[in-house]
Parts: sequence; C-alpha cells; structure tokens
Amino acid sequence: MPMTTPEQSQLPTDIDGVVTVAQETLLRDGDHPLTIIVQGTQRQASSKLPDVPETHKDKLEYMWALGQIAAQTGQFGKLQHIFLVSKAWLWEESETMHVVFQTTQDSQSKEILYASGVDFVEHLKHLVLLEIVRNPDGQIFSYGNLLDNPAFGLPLATPLEDAFVSGFHAASVTPPL
Repeated sequence: MPMTTPEQSQLPTDIDGVVTVAQETLLRDGDHPLTIIVQGTQRQASSKLPDVPETHKDKLEYMWALGQIAAQTGQFGKLQHIFLVSKAWLWEESETMHVVFQTTQDSQSKEILYASGVDFVEHLKHLVLLEIVRNPDGQIFSYGNLLDNPAFGLPLATPLEDAFVSGFHAASVTPPL
C-alpha cells in the first residue's frame, strides 16, 4: 500500500477535519475516491484505495491485508486514528443502511459523502453521512446531514476499519521464538 506522507499539518487529525477536507475535494474535483488516513505515534499517512473489491467479504480481507502491510513497515508505531472517506451511495432497506463506494444507477440511492473513523486515543468511533445536494447544473449546492435525526437505531459498526486494525495488530505481534 503506497501511502503518501504529506506535511504533518496537512492531514486532518479528527473527523471534522476529515469531512472539511473531503468537502473541499468534492467541490474542487467533483469526486472523492475512497481514501484511508492512518495516524500512529510515529507517522501519519494517507492513501487512495482505487481497487477495493466489490463484495463485503472481499473488502474485509482487503482491509485486513492493508492493515498487515502497514504494520509490517514498522513506521506507524501505535495506532491513534484511522479514517475512511469517500463519495459513496446509500440506500435504506428494512431499516438498514447500505453504503457502496462504486457508482450505482439504483434510483433509490442517495449520493453521499461518507466519512468514518476510529479514535484509539479517546476510544471513540465516528460516522458522518452527508447527502450531496446538486443544483440543476449538477454542481454541489449543499450537504444534508443524514444522521441528524435518524428514524431508526444506529449501531455504529465500522467493519472496514475494524478489519484494518485486526490485520495491523496481527502483524504487530512478535511471534514466539
């Protein structure tokens, strides 16, 4: 996983910063590819994830492998934050939200900005789902927070981040002699 290392001040360090940078990217580029931001005690880096598999099981295996690769570099130290951010599509079915990162033509889906994260310092998980509202010319007009008043219970599961963390920790364990 080639990860870029921008200046320390360039990477956001909390979910609000991640969302702000993602909104700026969407306005400038009209798109935001799936991106992971990893912050450890020794290093922080980000990487676009262009080849994410389609099935959920394959995505979990992919993220687990990325976590292993990141840990094997030995450059991050102890994990502090992990963020995933992307333009995505969301639809609801039987009071369950489904999010996909590939373009969909499903008429029931909403174009959204997806941002999630795990904060190991504060022991928190974050999820932001902003509906992208476009004007008649197709330009982004505004964002609507889809989680302001959810009509259903929202268990905060972050399976992709959890898979990355599991892979990271599995590779971080020193094998017995």
